Amino acid sequence: MNKFIERLIFSLGIFLNRIFFINSDQLSSRFLALNFQIPIDSCLVYKNSEIKNKFFCLQICLMDTQCDYAKYEKKECSLYAKQGNINTNLLSEKIIYQKAIENELIGECSGSTAYWSLSKNSCLPCKTGFFKNSELPNFCYHKQPGPKDFDESKAYCESKGAFLFRPKTQKEREFFVNTFSNSRVFVDSRITRIGEIYKWPDGSYVCGFDNNQPDNLLNLSENVVEIVSHGKFNNIPSSHQNELTICQHD
Repeated sequence: MNKFIERLIFSLGIFLNRIFFINSDQLSSRFLALNFQIPIDSCLVYKNSEIKNKFFCLQICLMDTQCDYAKYEKKECSLYAKQGNINTNLLSEKIIYQKAIENELIGECSGSTAYWSLSKNSCLPCKTGFFKNSELPNFCYHKQPGPKDFDESKAYCESKGAFLFRPKTQKEREFFVNTFSNSRVFVDSRITRIGEIYKWPDGSYVCGFDNNQPDNLLNLSENVVEIVSHGKFNNIPSSHQNELTICQHD
């Protein structure tokens, strides 16, 4: 990157940082500053050690629908999902920031076949055969009955120009429970090594496993993840067949 442009961006960041944080009322309308502890890497959804100031860290959290808490320390920005089990009984000298508002950048699209694209910053039509849920305006979904293993489900979604279900947030898991009752489906996470941490394709952690799950510390026989009827995750063999496939696209 051109050094002049890099310095300009950095200076702009400092300027915007001051605008954003000097006004305490404006800050409190977006985040709550808390002296609570976050368990180490518990439901960590994003980490970057090269974020130059707190403003950009909180901006990333504002734009990330999965982010509920942000922590910034020594240029390291860490974002956590609500399932991070913030312990309000354990005080800390370090400040964490709790998002106090919904994503400001989400627009509104009328009807059940149009969604708000964050990448295009506009309303776009859902692909043929897909529908939008009013509580999840950034995605479109498609269901396909019939037994399929993990690879078959993933290939089917890709054939529709979509990807396998990725319910990263609590709201998305509630959508699954309310819309697809008594079902269990594969989600888009797979491991290739014993003891590997389950992650989504973007590198964020899969949060919300059921009790005593995942159990892949000793073998690799259960190498993929499914979401079960009560909205929790469970790891199972990729050869297992589920009776329903859910695809989504953004």
